[in-house]
Amino acid sequence: MLKKFGVKSDGGQMEIFFDQVSLDRSKNILQELGFSPKKYIYLNLGASAEKKRWMVERFSELARRILNETPWNVMLGGGGPDDHNRSLAILSQLNSPRVSTDCSHPLMVSADIISKARLMVTTDTGPMHIGFAVRTPVLGLFGAYSPKSTGPYEIPDHLCRVITIKSEGQVSYDDENIEESHFRHVTVNRVWAEVEKMLADKSIK
Repeated sequence: MLKKFGVKSDGGQMEIFFDQVSLDRSKNILQELGFSPKKYIYLNLGASAEKKRWMVERFSELARRILNETPWNVMLGGGGPDDHNRSLAILSQLNSPRVSTDCSHPLMVSADIISKARLMVTTDTGPMHIGFAVRTPVLGLFGAYSPKSTGPYEIPDHLCRVITIKSEGQVSYDDENIEESHFRHVTVNRVWAEVEKMLADKSIK
């Protein structure tokens, strides 16, 4: 049986169909890890450009806060070799059975793992749109790029929140000299505050 997430027939939101092999594989992966659906937070570490990547040390600190202050587990995701190395660095630092990595699985398997997450924290990248498609609540982190250029589009407010550098008035998105360092304004404290709000939101299931 194929798994489908409904969207408007005339809308712009992506939809994903899962084959049974991918569903079975993702289920087995989560069972082996001891991760229950909706009981883990998915942190997507990757992005196509370096300046779109939130700092690995900040992802690590966010993961630490999740472990220390919530009952949720943490899944580290990302599609490239660099993402896998970043996830291994965080795994080594945290050294906890409540943290695992999704960086080496096929795309459709990862997509189903994202669909079962309680919350996804991600930068502006492909997996962010997978999160939108499978209706996993998404907290999007935008550094040097405006969300106006890539979305989110047509996503209910309770399923998506966005943190940008522009919200603090630090820089214009039209500035040709934007550097990765402008992600410094997207602090762990800012992200954690939004994570707490989304986890407490009873409309998100």
